[in-house]
Amino acid sequence: MDKYVKYQSVQSVFDSSQNLVDFHVPQSGVYDLRDSHLVVHCKNTITEAFTANGIGVYDTMVKWSVGGEDIKVENSALVKNAVLDCANKGRIENLRRCDIYSQNIKQYDVEQRSKACESYKNITQIVQPVNDQQYGIMESFNKTGIDKSVENNEVPITIPLRDIFDFADKASEYDTDRAGATRLHFECNFGKLEGIASPMMADAKIIASVKECNPVIVGTPNSVVIGSNGTGTTIETKFQHLNQSPYYVGQKVNLKATSVGGAPAYPGAGKQLVISSIIWSDTGTLTLSFETDWAVALTAGQSYANITLEIVAPASVALSFERCELLLKRVDNPEGFDEIDYTTYSTEETNGNGQTAFKNIYVVEGEATNVLVFSPNQTDGLISGNNTYTDYRFSLNNIDLTNRNVVMNSPLYFDVASQSLRTIGKSLSNTTQNTGDTGQPFETANTRAEVAVDVLASPLFQTASNKLLQLEANATGGGVKALAIYKSLPRVFTY
Repeated sequence: MDKYVKYQSVQSVFDSSQNLVDFHVPQSGVYDLRDSHLVVHCKNTITEAFTANGIGVYDTMVKWSVGGEDIKVENSALVKNAVLDCANKGRIENLRRCDIYSQNIKQYDVEQRSKACESYKNITQIVQPVNDQQYGIMESFNKTGIDKSVENNEVPITIPLRDIFDFADKASEYDTDRAGATRLHFECNFGKLEGIASPMMADAKIIASVKECNPVIVGTPNSVVIGSNGTGTTIETKFQHLNQSPYYVGQKVNLKATSVGGAPAYPGAGKQLVISSIIWSDTGTLTLSFETDWAVALTAGQSYANITLEIVAPASVALSFERCELLLKRVDNPEGFDEIDYTTYSTEETNGNGQTAFKNIYVVEGEATNVLVFSPNQTDGLISGNNTYTDYRFSLNNIDLTNRNVVMNSPLYFDVASQSLRTIGKSLSNTTQNTGDTGQPFETANTRAEVAVDVLASPLFQTASNKLLQLEANATGGGVKALAIYKSLPRVFTY
């Protein structure tokens, strides 16, 4: 039976300046690297502005802090540079700017529905298609009952090794007894992530119909009912499914009300309260109770009306990285492969300096079979979103690789991209070309131009020695700026 083995990192402190993570794996059997992971444990520490009426649980997540957009970041983008080597065979892969590569290649290689299905483990989340609600992985929420929702003490950011190393994607059996002690080195983007309150769960994003409560006319006000029952609410609200409710046990809300019939005046700014229980009735109403009474006992003729709830945001959210682990899957009954075929890449970073008619020549390894050019956005430095390209063309050793310029988003553009991805064992499964925006409603989360991606791609023929690759790219507006050029290099690992 296969088992998982955990290795702790050499380092124990992680932040923006201490961003190196190393693992040493001894000769200890055969591992399935395709099903192995780098695990970074993190937590969001919440600071509240007001705690007199209870301590709340907040819906938080992680954001790419560079640039002004709420980018949906792939977990693999946490790793900026990576190295894999072993004692007996030496260097296996040495990857530079694998954050740009892995973030953008997934926008083409992974189908849109598959991305949605896998989103439960992502550090950033776009909103759900039902009622635009958004829940991160930092907390566990209960939407009914009395059990308080939980702020997870440590949350694992799980990064499959196959998303970083193509060698890992192909190595279903990696024998450390024959390869020797193995070292994995990662330089991470710890300083480019920050903790935030989930942007689409802010009070301003919640529709008014689920914030209006029925009047309270008797007893000591400790609860409210949301859902029309003919007692004065102006909006008909029926919760047919809990996905329609933005409330959970432990949530902090600000309750506002108007006193009627001589009831004690209610504070104009409202009162912050923590939800202690939620009852979802068969008639579609929600009864929310609180840890403290929100008003004194009412007498005959007194009531509170115009009751509304506002979702309270935390005063601050601080993200910290606690520890790093390497989770390796050990294979008990290996078949005993003698070689592993894989594709690595070399990276070259350059800049077009805003030229609208850009031309440059690059030296490419003779064995290179493919080239991918991503244009990391000037503000976030991650997503390939130049958005000003009109067309491009590659030539190799003075031989045009297409018989005409490749116009962006034309049939030829996608055909060349498909050929290019097939060359490196991937497929063109997604033509949305958008990384996703975590701060937008579902209908626009994957359509905004600000988070769109593009790629300049072409297969290459192999030569006996280094070859010259010429890129011609035409652009409008700000022209061609940062370029990250990835040249695919086939490799064979033999024991």
